[in-house]
Order: sequence, then C-alpha cells, then structure tokens
Amino acid sequence: MTKNESLRLCGGTFFTLLLEARKQLLSANEHYAGKKDGLTEYETLIGLARVIRSDLATPMPTEIKTIQGNASEYKKCKNAGGGYFPFGDKTALRVFDERVKNEYADTLRKMCCFVDGFIDAGGDIKKDELLVKALVELISLDNHIDDSQSFYIKEDGTTAQKTELVNMREIPLEPFLLGVFHYAVCNVDNTAGAETFKIWCPSTGGGKRAYTGDIGVNWPVNIKLSYIEPKDDDFADNKADKSPDDIIVEEVYEEPRQEEAKSKQQMVFNFNVTGNNNSFIQHVDNITNNYYGGQKKDGE
Repeated sequence: MTKNESLRLCGGTFFTLLLEARKQLLSANEHYAGKKDGLTEYETLIGLARVIRSDLATPMPTEIKTIQGNASEYKKCKNAGGGYFPFGDKTALRVFDERVKNEYADTLRKMCCFVDGFIDAGGDIKKDELLVKALVELISLDNHIDDSQSFYIKEDGTTAQKTELVNMREIPLEPFLLGVFHYAVCNVDNTAGAETFKIWCPSTGGGKRAYTGDIGVNWPVNIKLSYIEPKDDDFADNKADKSPDDIIVEEVYEEPRQEEAKSKQQMVFNFNVTGNNNSFIQHVDNITNNYYGGQKKDGE
C-alpha cells in the first residue's frame, strides 16, 4: 500500500481503532437484561480522557445522552468532543504534553490503568497486536507525519522517530499507546481524520456505521508485544522519603558461643545502608562486650 492522502492519525481515528481492541462486550440480550460491561463507546472515551485528566468528573445521568453524542462525533472526527471531554481544552492538553515529557512514569501509570480496564491485552485472538499493527501502518501511511517526528513510545520515556517506529519488532503495549495517543491529541486537529473515518466506517444510509477497515491485517513486520504493570506507589513513596545519606543501624543480640565464657556477651551490628550507589552491607563484625550488667567481672 502506498501513502494515501486520506489516511490520517488523529484522536478520532486513534479512538476508532482502539474500540476494536476492547475486552469482550456483552450481548444485546445481556444488555437488555440489565447487565453492564462498562465498555460502551462513551465510557471507553471517558476512560481514555482520564489519561489526560484523571479528575474528570463522572457524568450525571441527565448528561449521558449528550456525552454519548459527543463521543460519537469525536469518533467521526467532526469536532473535539464537546465541552465535557478535554480534547479541545488547550490548557489540559498543554499540561498533558508537559507530563508526558517531564512526569512520564506517572502518566504511563494512567495509561496502564486504562489498558487494564478496557483493552483485551494478551488475549487469545490478539486484538492488541492488531491494534498496534494498525496504528503502525497508519503512521507509516500518514504523509503529514514527517519521518523525523518523535513519539514517546518507549518504557523509559524516551522517543523513537517515525522511521524507527515503523520497523520495530518488539513493542511495549502501554508506552506505545501513550506515545501515539499523545502525538494524536497534542499535534493534530481532530477533524483531519474525517475522510479516514469515512473509509473505515462507510455510511449505511442512517444506520450504525460499523468499522470495516483492514488496516494492520497485512502489516509485513512481525511484532512481539510486551506488557508492563503500574509501579507500586507505596514503594515509590518509601524510596522518595529516604535521604541519600540515610544509614540505619540495627543492634542484634546473639547468644554467646558455648566454648566462650558465659560472661562474654556478643553484640552483632547489622548495617543497612541506602544511598545513591544502592550499596548494602549485611554484616560488619563481632564486638565482644567485656562488661556484664554494667560492671567488669573479676579476672577479665
């Protein structure tokens, strides 16, 4: 396939592909019976929006219908999703951009939480693998993305240029999704993907426009995905509380050896040393205490 002027990566086209990788949905009968899976289009978009703004309020029941319509229009690349979603909020996007660049670990944790809640990661039918291949192919075909464009798709927060990205064979899922999502919402007007949506989801004369695209299916590069877990916040906080020069000394008493006089009590000091070099000393030496009960015994 050659580069196509109509195929564009933006927030709406990213979201369209993402929806195809959701966890298994409930059937229509199950929904009719009152069951809920929390994976509707608008709920998925709310989850994705919380990667940008984690304090996004849960909508009131009276707002649901409007938000459903906004999510549909965002998917169709008609606009930025209305006032509820942060995709058209310049301040929210600026802060998100800064967090990706300067607070990557925390922002990645939010994407990990989204993937855990909504995406069929590691499943038997490999929805996540097809999603990644589709996004890679879309990036390769989008001639509005320069070959030198950088994406924050690596687990350590560093970037890969487009030329490297389209040839990658090992990709960490959550960092990849974060980096592509970040580029799409911070650099591209959502209406740019309107023609792409029409190609993937053709009109049915007023009915629901189902996804019929096959992008990613024939991507020639074999991609192996890896997955990461959010880091434990308590562990991170504990490390942050430690001063680089902290030295913790623990005094441990041991019973005296049988061959030694009972009056000689041994004191063993264990040192736990934490610092920038992460050195750790378990045992230093034995110190013989010649004093018993505060007084020196005769003959010693």
